[in-house]
Amino acid sequence: MDRGLARMLAALEAAGDGCRQLWVSEVGYNVGFDVDGPRNPIPRQSEFGQAAFMEDVYTSLGARRICGGQPEIAHVFWFKYEDFPPAEDVFDSRGRLVAAAQRWGVVRVPFRAPEPGENCPGGACYEVNGIPELYRAAYYTYRRLAGLPAAQVSMPLVFR
Repeated sequence: MDRGLARMLAALEAAGDGCRQLWVSEVGYNVGFDVDGPRNPIPRQSEFGQAAFMEDVYTSLGARRICGGQPEIAHVFWFKYEDFPPAEDVFDSRGRLVAAAQRWGVVRVPFRAPEPGENCPGGACYEVNGIPELYRAAYYTYRRLAGLPAAQVSMPLVFR
């Protein structure tokens, strides 16, 4: 990210606009990504790696300053709130990878494959406003970085 931002800042400065704040969109980390495949020595990216990546990106971008100390980054967006399907790698009968797991989200909402004849956007059926079935460590990291409590507990009011 630092190299890319340095190139953009150099281009803005060359155009005489080096004090313009930037927006960074679609920063992400796929917990399901395995760079060298399931039977090779480099482990799959992890849930905790995703949280550490988010912490690093957001704090390092937040520390960048331009022109009199104003933040260089006006807005930064995490790529995806919920996972894409499939949740797990899909292999054919010969053991070849057909579809890699797409765990970009900080949560997983319950989704399933469409039934025959059923049309579900994106190839999976899920409740758009459903409650996540999994909250990753990055979810709690995101909340903390946003200044929100890491967890919320609601207790019923009881009057006697």
